[in-house]
Order: sequence, then C-alpha cells, then structure tokens
Amino acid sequence: MSKSFSIDIKQHDNEQEIIFSGELIINHINAIKEELMGLIDFAKPINMRLINPTGIDITFIQIVLAIKKAYQDKGINCKLQGTINEETFNLLANSGFKDLFKL
Repeated sequence: MSKSFSIDIKQHDNEQEIIFSGELIINHINAIKEELMGLIDFAKPINMRLINPTGIDITFIQIVLAIKKAYQDKGINCKLQGTINEETFNLLANSGFKDLFKL
C-alpha cells in the first residue's frame, strides 16, 4: 500500500531541506512523526517546505511547531516555507497560523 503523504529530505553539508506533500493529517500523523524522527539531524539548520499538500490539520501543525521550537531552543536556524492552495491557506489563516509559513 502506498503512503498518502510524502517526506523528502535533502542533506547538504551545512543544512537540510525537508519537503512535505500529500495528506498531512491525523490519520497519518504517527507515521509522519516516526519518519521525521529518523530523518532530521537536529544539529543542522533546517528548511521545511510544504508543496501543495492535499490535506493539512492541526496535528501536522503541532509537529512543525515542536520541530521549530526544538531548533529555536538550540539557537539553530529553522525556516518554514510553502506553496498551498487557497482552501489550505484559509484553513491556516482561520486557525491562527497564517504567519507560520512563508507562503
């Protein structure tokens, strides 16, 4: 069975980039979390990017916020960027997270 979400990571010498797409929702959040914990190097700066997710909810936002806080606590750079559709943008805006990602 194929996954309903995608997490791609690109490791560079001095930073890492994680690209999320697909269904970033509660139904898959445990699998997303497990995959992330095996991929992220918390000693390197990170750039997290959303690329047109088909679904997003508060559980995914909580994981992103936890990662961001872990980086801030260590004083390491953490960027959040994304490309999302209008419906997802409205969901984030109405939930109070409009400024979470550079969209």
